[in-house]
Parts: sequence; structure tokens; C-alpha cells
Amino acid sequence: MIRGACLCGGVRYEARGVAFMSICHCSMCRKSTGASFSVFANVKPENFEYVAGRSLVERYESSPGNFRGFCRECGSSVPVVVEGRPGVMIPAGTIEGDPRVRPAFHIMVGSKASWVEIGDALPQFDAFVPGFETAHLDGQGDAD
Repeated sequence: MIRGACLCGGVRYEARGVAFMSICHCSMCRKSTGASFSVFANVKPENFEYVAGRSLVERYESSPGNFRGFCRECGSSVPVVVEGRPGVMIPAGTIEGDPRVRPAFHIMVGSKASWVEIGDALPQFDAFVPGFETAHLDGQGDAD
């Protein structure tokens, strides 16, 4: 089980069965976080629950069908549940404690910031990993 919250603590969540973590280098992730990349933990929707502050969660459609969640009080990125999506993307920076899962790969490397050098040995993909999100959500990386 992992737990997490936004900066002000108004939005709180719990999740179990983190399937994988990914590092995204797309320009939208960079702009929405103000960082050189984003890290997300992914879980099935049925393994995710808001325990406080659900009414504070707002959504922004950054591209057709792609929603980013944020707390309307503090502006922090938060997980967003989108009906019909196979997984919930949890901004890893909101996780409290050790999720016991580590990033598995880099995506959208084809659009990474020119000044970023990737120094680890994780697999790198210029775009998305075809079928990875839906095929690998049965993982149990964290302790339930």
C-alpha cells in the first residue's frame, strides 16, 4: 500500500499494486511540473482511492483524452482517475515513503529537453512503449 498527498495535504490518496513507474520526458510533463521530466507510478483504477479532498481535484485536458490532475488549493499535481483509462498515473513526487518500486524505463526521449543527459541504464523509448500500460498493470511492485 502506498499513500500520498498534495503539497497542502488537502488531497490524500491510497493505492495498492503499483505495476510500474515510468519517467516521461515530453514537453507537456516538463511544462506542467516545471521540471526536466516527470515520474509516474501506475496502478489499476480499482486499486486507487482518494481518502480525502476528492472535491479539490481539478482536471486539465492537456491534449485530447489526456488529463492532468491538480489540487485547486495548492496547484500540486495529483493523480486523476479518468473513466475508461486502464490505469491511474500517480505523480511519484506525491508519494509518502518508499513505494518499493523503481522506474522501469524512460519514455518520450525523442522530445526531452536538449540540456538533459540521461545517465542511467534504463531502457529509453523515443515515444510510448506500445501496449505497455495495459499489458503490465497486473504487477505487484509494492507490498499490499
